[in-house]
Amino acid sequence: MAKLKRSAVEAYKHVDDQEKEDLIKSYLPLVKKVVHRLSGRLPKDVDIREMLNSGIIGLVDALKKYDPKHETNFSTYAQFRIRGAILDSFRSQ
Repeated sequence: MAKLKRSAVEAYKHVDDQEKEDLIKSYLPLVKKVVHRLSGRLPKDVDIREMLNSGIIGLVDALKKYDPKHETNFSTYAQFRIRGAILDSFRSQ
């Protein structure tokens, strides 16, 4: 499965919308993990749904910009992009 995911991530720019959606869904647990870690350091009134939405935007951005030539694990790269998107959404508010 990991090899299949890696190939799908590498081909993200060239697959149809349904395959993109399936790949995004497969990485939602990673988004939830990042949101959970960040939410522990933030005030209780922070909207978790807003964090999840921002995290998904970061995931999609990571999928678009990922370059396997750098030999970086996609999950590691995506976590930084997801976290960055969430923090950027807070800054813009």
